[in-house]
Amino acid sequence: MKFSLSLSTAVATMLATAATASGPIDVAPPPVVYQMPAAYDWSGTYFGAAIGYSRGTYRLGVSALNQLGPNVEISGATGAAFLGRNWQSGSTVFGVEFDASTGANGITPQGTAGPFWSCNTGNCNVNIDSLFTLRGRVGVAQNNWLIYGTGGIAHANVSGGILNSAQQGSGSATGYVVGLGAEYGFSARSSVRLEYLHYDLGALPFGTGSLPTDRFDGVGDFGTLRLGYSMRF
Repeated sequence: MKFSLSLSTAVATMLATAATASGPIDVAPPPVVYQMPAAYDWSGTYFGAAIGYSRGTYRLGVSALNQLGPNVEISGATGAAFLGRNWQSGSTVFGVEFDASTGANGITPQGTAGPFWSCNTGNCNVNIDSLFTLRGRVGVAQNNWLIYGTGGIAHANVSGGILNSAQQGSGSATGYVVGLGAEYGFSARSSVRLEYLHYDLGALPFGTGSLPTDRFDGVGDFGTLRLGYSMRF
């Protein structure tokens, strides 16, 4: 009996010594638990600025009487500041945005003839002096990306007509704006966007026609492609 116990003890000692000599016993690492990254949050109030380029065409004349004049092509670089608010529900983002921007302008040289009115006394011209919009936005978010449509009211201060004549004048016009855009959030509070906006302000009021009761105006539309940066708080 003592011999068996001694033999068992010797065998155990030999196994322990062999295990120690062969190195530490490998222990399996704990399983890795993968955590999904938090979805990007588009909600909140934001402000920002944008630069862009506008282009469009206006037909001068007394539109109410179908007395048409020359076309004026408007174009130019624009700048804008905007303020807005987003609400997010799942992948859908709703928002409202107000912006103020500069506008485009253009001239048609003196001497250009139209069907009824001509640029006899000076250049025909159209100037979008300042532009304001109040728009809704709705889009689909894919984490850091937001694809959206937008539309609302547009209001502008304008001037134009035919220089050195009663047809030259200024006023304000209200119409609509619609557009599409894509926005990318590169940090928790900052994003960049590229958007296209189409404006139709109705007839732009300038000076008078042949009679003081006739309004000389410009009818047309224009579009703006712009790149913007915004920060949420």
